[in-house]
Amino acid sequence: MNQDLATQVLTAALHEAARQHVTIAVSIVDTGGHLQAFMRMDNCSFVAVDASRKKAVSACAFGMPTDAIGEAVQRTPFLKEAFQGHPDIFYFGGGLPVFQQGKIIGGLGVSGVEPAQDKTIASKALASVGLMG
Repeated sequence: MNQDLATQVLTAALHEAARQHVTIAVSIVDTGGHLQAFMRMDNCSFVAVDASRKKAVSACAFGMPTDAIGEAVQRTPFLKEAFQGHPDIFYFGGGLPVFQQGKIIGGLGVSGVEPAQDKTIASKALASVGLMG
């Protein structure tokens, strides 16, 4: 994902959060899991900063939404044990892989509200710039 596109996604997520009158942290990573764009809105919890990055990394690494990773963990208990040893794996809703023309180009993580609302904000941000998650 290039910087231009990362900035567009970041801006779209911030606008959607503002529209919903909530504060969030947004992280965007490239396919290597490296932070490419980040912003924490005023008054957003500091806990959301790291959570948003971990959601972006996890979604990108597994190529699936973080809530789907969480569902897999619930069905397969040994995954939970395996993931506990990896500090960047996060499986609450709000992380989406970013696809362009069927190819994964990065990950988006949103944190600051309930996981389902984080996911909705992330989905709407991607859709608003013509991407899929």
